[in-house]
Amino acid sequence: MSLIQKYKVEFIFKFKNDSKLSAKVQDKMELVKEMMVSSTDSKNFKVKVSKDIKLNANKWHRKRFITDVEKIKKKINSNLNMYSKLNYKKISEDFLKLKINSEEMINYLMSMVIYKYKNDYMNDTWNHLINKLVFCNVNKWKIGDKYLSQRILDKVQDDFEKIINSNYQESLEEYYETSIEEFYKIKKKNYGLMKLIAEFFSFNLISKDIITFILEKLTLDVNKNYELELGITLVNYLFKYISNDEKIKFIDYFSIYLKNKNLNKKIKFMILDFIENNETKKIITKEVKKSNYMSDEQVEAKIRSNINDYLDENNLKEFLESISKINLPNKSNKIVYYWILYILENGKNMEVAIKLLHNCIQKRIIKYNTLKYGLIEFISDYDDFKWDYVNLDSVLKEVILSCKKNRFLSYDNIKFIVNKGNPNLTNLLLSK
Repeated sequence: MSLIQKYKVEFIFKFKNDSKLSAKVQDKMELVKEMMVSSTDSKNFKVKVSKDIKLNANKWHRKRFITDVEKIKKKINSNLNMYSKLNYKKISEDFLKLKINSEEMINYLMSMVIYKYKNDYMNDTWNHLINKLVFCNVNKWKIGDKYLSQRILDKVQDDFEKIINSNYQESLEEYYETSIEEFYKIKKKNYGLMKLIAEFFSFNLISKDIITFILEKLTLDVNKNYELELGITLVNYLFKYISNDEKIKFIDYFSIYLKNKNLNKKIKFMILDFIENNETKKIITKEVKKSNYMSDEQVEAKIRSNINDYLDENNLKEFLESISKINLPNKSNKIVYYWILYILENGKNMEVAIKLLHNCIQKRIIKYNTLKYGLIEFISDYDDFKWDYVNLDSVLKEVILSCKKNRFLSYDNIKFIVNKGNPNLTNLLLSK
């Protein structure tokens, strides 16, 4: 057992004087010196030194030298480690409060969240976090002229291309023989990737054409059973986001594989389970008449274009006539929801937009119940917007108070709206 060697101070200084440091090392040492000096300027900073040098465990505290990027990375890791079914909503909010302002920070956040998602994909609460990261802080986290959603999609595309551009089938066959742990690790993360792709499809960030391309790459070769396995998994996750006709087509499509005598046994059972789980839906599905109702995207676009047209032409009659033609299902309140969103994004047009909203209410194009429940629906999503729009509180107050002044809403109506939508806004919206 070797003993601890002690050196006298004189020896250390002699070594220091006899050794030449390179310019690079000298610069680094100067930087450390500056940080040490600035750190010890604080009156609260104290270091206790043990008298017994052998037992002295005190070191210069690393927190004194940690960079802003490292702090954010540590906070991201801490949030991810604490993320669970019990606290996922709170931790998601903590993520949105992070002060991310560089490509290194945003790329680290994106990479670590995707890593966790793919390796823990059975936990559905990760979908909540992905939703928050994509739809909140949209402009705040647009760094290097690139939205966070674009960065995640690029990463998903890279991961998918690694599957189709590599010898995926042969690699897994080899891992099955040589490293079963690595075999299941790869399969697990790629199952998670399929679930993430389906989630982005549900956000309309991945088109049906791209989904078709992905499925073609995964399912056309029956001999590549590990890729076919991913294709079936992807369709399983897509099922809740597609139409009944599309569901029937997928059931019919995978049924064809069962006729192949060379079909891998595991794939056969996967397809049988898939059909069994979804066949009942096929039997009870009835042809539903296609409605002429506008989608949410169409409603939003219609409101934006009509308000902008009014600003250009100042034709109220034409504006009201066009708004009255917005075809919504009964009990849909999206017209009010997207009206407020327009005001948030076009603050300079707030006065005109509110005036036009009042005109629509007076003409009964927008009914009182539609106004009430539209406001409820919007303030229910308050947390999704608060990080992106600094004017959110002032806009909501202005819309609601102006409706109160014009007697479209009573104090009791506003109280009902706040209690139903978001009781946390009581002080903001119910101040008399």
